Amino acid sequence: MAHSFCSTAVVLALHVSATEAAPSLNFLPWSNFLADKDWRGRGGALWPLLQMQQHPAPAVGATYVGTMSMPILGKQTFMIRVLTRSHAQITLVGALNLDEPAKYAMSADGSGVLEIEFSPPTLALLWRYRTRIRSVKYSRSDDSCRLVIQPGWSWIPAFHVRLSREQGAK
Repeated sequence: MAHSFCSTAVVLALHVSATEAAPSLNFLPWSNFLADKDWRGRGGALWPLLQMQQHPAPAVGATYVGTMSMPILGKQTFMIRVLTRSHAQITLVGALNLDEPAKYAMSADGSGVLEIEFSPPTLALLWRYRTRIRSVKYSRSDDSCRLVIQPGWSWIPAFHVRLSREQGAK
C-alpha cells in the first residue's frame, strides 16, 4: 500500500512540475514544436533550430562599395573587401583616405551585424574627424552591407550608407 502511494505521489509531482514548466517554454524557438503546433517552423523548415543557426555572412572574396556626398567632407567612397571569415580590408576614398585591415565576427544572434575590431590607424582617422562607424550590417537578401556613420556633433544625424556588392567580385 505504501509503495502504491509513493508512486502515485511521484507521478502527481511530475505532472504538476511539467504543467508549471510548460508556460515558461514559450520564449524558446522550438516551443511550438514541443507544443504540437506548427512543427515545421517558419518558412516550412523541418527543423527550426537548424534554420535559426544559419548566420548570414558575406562571401569570402566579395567586395562591397558605396559612395555618398557628406556635408563638409563632400563625396566619400566606402569599400569593404572580405579577405577571410574573420578579416576584411576597409578602404575609404575621398576626404578621408584609408586602406587598413580589420578583424570581424558575425554577431551570434543571426541579425547580420558585423562586430568589427578596427585597427589603430582607422580609429585615429575616425577620431581626427570626430566621427565613428556605429554599425555594419550584412543583408543576405540583397547581398549588401549597410554602414551607420555617426558624426561627433549631436545636431547632425547619423548617415546610412548602402554598400552594394561589386560586380566581378567572387
